[in-house]
Amino acid sequence: MDLVDFQQDLKNGMSIAEALKKYNITLEYAMNHVNKPITEKHSKLKPSCKPHKKLKICTVARYIQQIENHFYVRKQVNGKMRPFGSYSSLEDAIKLRDYCMEHGWKQRKVDKYCEILGIKRCSHWNSKVRYH
Repeated sequence: MDLVDFQQDLKNGMSIAEALKKYNITLEYAMNHVNKPITEKHSKLKPSCKPHKKLKICTVARYIQQIENHFYVRKQVNGKMRPFGSYSSLEDAIKLRDYCMEHGWKQRKVDKYCEILGIKRCSHWNSKVRYH
């Protein structure tokens, strides 16, 4: 079962009890399956995975790739692939991607965009990208 619609109803203000009843699932089921990757039904791109040295890289949505438990927003700008941060949830990555599509793909404004959206970018100790 796909829980994206379930999550969206909760974000839109539906109570957990109402959502569980609507989708006829238990709280335990929802909690165990809530962080599963989205299906192609909710993505314009069919999820595809490419083999890498040790990692499985999956494209789960437009400009978003999943590597292990992180979602990376990346886009080609002026002929170069540019990173726009990594996020712990697909929802956060989608929010940032949608905001960038609307307000411009400005790599140095990612921190500001995250602040406006109320999301937190995962920091990596070896990141050489400046987002501010």
